[in-house]
Amino acid sequence: MPPKKIDDRVLLDSFENIAERLDSLIKSARTNLAAPCPAETARILSSAILPLANDHKQAYIEWLSSSPACSEEKLFSVKKAHNETAMACDDILIALSIAAGPTTTPPQSETRKERLPKLEFRAFDKAKPKLWFDQLEIVLMSSSIDTSEQKFAALLRLMDDSTSSLLGAITRAKPPTAYEDAKNLLIKEFSLSKYDRVKAYLEASPGPDEKLSMFNARVESIVEDLSLDDFFKFCLLRHAPSAVRLQLSGSNFEKASLADLLKEADSLSQRANLDAQVVGAFQAKGKMDKKVCNFHRKFGKEAHTCTGKTRCVFWSEELRQVGNRPDQKGNDSGKPPRG
Repeated sequence: MPPKKIDDRVLLDSFENIAERLDSLIKSARTNLAAPCPAETARILSSAILPLANDHKQAYIEWLSSSPACSEEKLFSVKKAHNETAMACDDILIALSIAAGPTTTPPQSETRKERLPKLEFRAFDKAKPKLWFDQLEIVLMSSSIDTSEQKFAALLRLMDDSTSSLLGAITRAKPPTAYEDAKNLLIKEFSLSKYDRVKAYLEASPGPDEKLSMFNARVESIVEDLSLDDFFKFCLLRHAPSAVRLQLSGSNFEKASLADLLKEADSLSQRANLDAQVVGAFQAKGKMDKKVCNFHRKFGKEAHTCTGKTRCVFWSEELRQVGNRPDQKGNDSGKPPRG
């Protein structure tokens, strides 16, 4: 059995009742807005008018849908009354919204702490820190991890104990740029110098079954920002004394031009040679001051005879002790020949 149809007069009566209530609220709001209206009052009036305005619209639609048995003049009159009330609602709601001002409740997206998404990525690569960070940031972007705080939290998950200890100061300080600070620190700590990268590239070789394309992909990051001058510097500097190489392979190698680096290398090499000559002279003088017998002066380590402990610093119990007058047979060990 179909539901009983509601009389259109009942629907019209409901519509007119809601319209009267809505008109009363609109008049009250206009009265409050005529004087300085407190923001809280404006919000209360707005929250009362808005749902009633929706009910007013719904009541009009239900009455119109019931195909009321009335004249065209009545239909036009009700429609005009509905539109005037609806426009008055729009105007008063805008005025109340302005009087209420911005909401004091922070947006939900700012107050709600989102759980950090699960991150699938390999552990920190100490051998290639810069490449590792470049790839990590692609993964972070795809996982919608975009704030520095979230990035730093994700980074800590990928650190081992020894590496995470380097980030202790940043963890305690909690700066707003924690991720960027940690990234710069780790790249600086584990990146090779330009000198060491040139050396690593020139000494690298493919594995037994490694294709050249794979080998190139493995080592190309080593020479990412190296110039031809860096290779010239390395090839020339490797011929310098080890002490000079050690001194110039650091910051001087990266900052100085090729010409300036070679001048510095020449100066340090000359100084090193002079120091070596001075040390050699002192060592030679020290040896001359020591007692050495004629046998050891003449035969050196091949001497089988010596003048004794008190007269020669090279004396050994295995040597034959004689006077200090060597002749052609003076180096004889004193043992009968074999055979």
